[in-house]
Amino acid sequence: MDLSKIPLLTGLAARTSVIARNIAKADTPNYVAQDVKAPNFKAMASAASEMQIADPRHIAAAPGIRSGGNQVQELTLVFVPRIIVMFITIAICLPFMGGALGKFATKLYGRIAVGGIGGG
Repeated sequence: MDLSKIPLLTGLAARTSVIARNIAKADTPNYVAQDVKAPNFKAMASAASEMQIADPRHIAAAPGIRSGGNQVQELTLVFVPRIIVMFITIAICLPFMGGALGKFATKLYGRIAVGGIGGG
């Protein structure tokens, strides 16, 4: 992927270059610091939101269809079922885990009370 085609990155690179030049020439007499023109982020965002064809074999989008719209993202479709399965698993295993933890705590506190390792 050619990063030089991304307007935001090229703008940041240009600004970094100008700032470095300003710092290097800061002690030069009569030097006037320079800056780059601020990018038009609104125009860049609207241009980036339109669907773009990366390969000529791809099917072109219908006019007016945007890639960002109100689509349910793929990660959400995978994430939500996993969360549901986790809650179901916890609900099923919680009584067993609670019972085991209760027995362990009772045994541990009983050993602490008598001051020894042995005992039942």
